[in-house]
Amino acid sequence: MIASIGLSIVVQEVLRLTSNGRDQWLSPYFPNAGLSFELSGFEVRASAMSLTAVALAVFLCLLLLGFMRLTPAGRWWRAVSEDAGLAALSGINVGRVIAITFASAGGFAAAAGGILTVRYSGVNFTMGLMLALKALFAGIIGCFGTISGAIAGAVLLAALETGWQAAFDINYRDVVVFGVIILVLMLRPDGLVGRPLRVDQPDRAR
Repeated sequence: MIASIGLSIVVQEVLRLTSNGRDQWLSPYFPNAGLSFELSGFEVRASAMSLTAVALAVFLCLLLLGFMRLTPAGRWWRAVSEDAGLAALSGINVGRVIAITFASAGGFAAAAGGILTVRYSGVNFTMGLMLALKALFAGIIGCFGTISGAIAGAVLLAALETGWQAAFDINYRDVVVFGVIILVLMLRPDGLVGRPLRVDQPDRAR
C-alpha cells in the first residue's frame, strides 16, 4: 500500500510537470441528452454520459466478480488472499497471482480514470488523489480484502456524497463524508460487512 501511494505521487508529479499544472479539457459527449424527471419536488437530471458511466461501472464490477468466481486465476486469488503460505503449498504460484492482481488493479483504475475523464470532460494532475483516498476508504468500510464489500462501500459512499450535495452545502461534502468514514471505522473496524477470520485455538488442558 505504501509503495502504491509513493508511485501515485511520482505519477502525479510527472503529470504536473508535463502539463505545466494546467487542466486539460475535452469536448463534452451528449451534453443535453439523457433522463429528466421530478421526484418529491426535486428535479432529477442525468445526462446520457452519466448513464453511460454508470452502465460501464456496473459492467466492470460484474466482470470482476465473474472473473473471481469463474476463472482459475480468480480461485487462485481467493486462495492467496486467505492464506498465501497454504496456497503455495497447494501448488499455486503466489508471485504470479500477485503480478496478475497488480496488473488487473492497474487496468481497472485506468478504466475508472477514463470514465471519469469523459464524464467530467476534463482532467488535471490532482484529481486522482481524492478519488484514490475515497476508493481506499470505500474498500475499508465495506470490508478490506473482499470485492463485494468494496463495491458495497463504494455505493454507500457515493449515495452519501450525492445525497448531501443535493440537500445541503456542497462545500462541506468531503468533511461530512470523511467524518462518517471515521465513525464507521471506530464502530466497525472490520468494515460494515466484514467478519473476523476464524482462528482455531488449541484445546486447553482442564
